[in-house]
Amino acid sequence: MKAVIYHADANPLWDAPKDLYKNLFAGFVENAHQHNVKVIHLTLSGHEGWGDENIYYDGLNKNNIVYNREVCFCKFLEQADDDIYWFTEPDARIIKMFDIPKADLIMLYRDDEVHMTPSFRIARKSALPIFNEILQVFDGAKDWHGDSKAFNTVYANMGNPKIGRIEYKGLQVEFLDYKEFGLKNSRYVTHHKFSSKSKLV
Repeated sequence: MKAVIYHADANPLWDAPKDLYKNLFAGFVENAHQHNVKVIHLTLSGHEGWGDENIYYDGLNKNNIVYNREVCFCKFLEQADDDIYWFTEPDARIIKMFDIPKADLIMLYRDDEVHMTPSFRIARKSALPIFNEILQVFDGAKDWHGDSKAFNTVYANMGNPKIGRIEYKGLQVEFLDYKEFGLKNSRYVTHHKFSSKSKLV
């Protein structure tokens, strides 16, 4: 498995410390290497590359943060080798390496207004049709939170599943428990939001 992160510096949405995301990314790479996971950084042309491998994309507005992520994830999967990719964010940390279900796509289910969380995906190349669908229905704000609307649309198209496995578009999709992978005190992967990001650096 390889970790894939989209990040390009944009106009700040909050009063973040200077170089916060560069430092978060460095911490993620160090953490990933401890678990034998290499990191691929997807970013925009002209931005620094912070991963073991760096892939640059042109023609995107740097401030369309969540929209760009979906565009770059789709472009990446189109060209990717046949492997397993963990699409995540620089403020995540592996606490305990987890078994990867044999599915085309692994998502997290949370009991929230956005049941299928955008910040964690494990995918094989075969999952590209679902990534493309998310991008195709993306009609919300492109700078922040617009991804929630797109994910809710695709989640409804899937039939509103919960934890467990479904078949969708002829693909196997496994939903894991968000509580185990998406909180700052989760068992396998922690995800640090808001002010807790700064505590990682």
